[in-house]
Amino acid sequence: MRKLILLITLLTSTLTIAQEVVRTPLRGTVLYRSSNVVNENVINATSEEATITDENGDFLIPVAWGIAWFLRP
Repeated sequence: MRKLILLITLLTSTLTIAQEVVRTPLRGTVLYRSSNVVNENVINATSEEATITDENGDFLIPVAWGIAWFLRP
């Protein structure tokens, strides 16, 4: 019985560690009709993190690769 509890504990802790999400910075530029968009909100809907574009329309936001990607017009 003790071995079973130990095994379950080890498996559970391994699964918990494996679910840690690693985020890397994504750089991009927001354009509208070939012009840079200044002060536009860029939102990561999964993590609910947000940033604002700079004077050149550029932004930097942390993302987790491999999760669903989509663009909205």
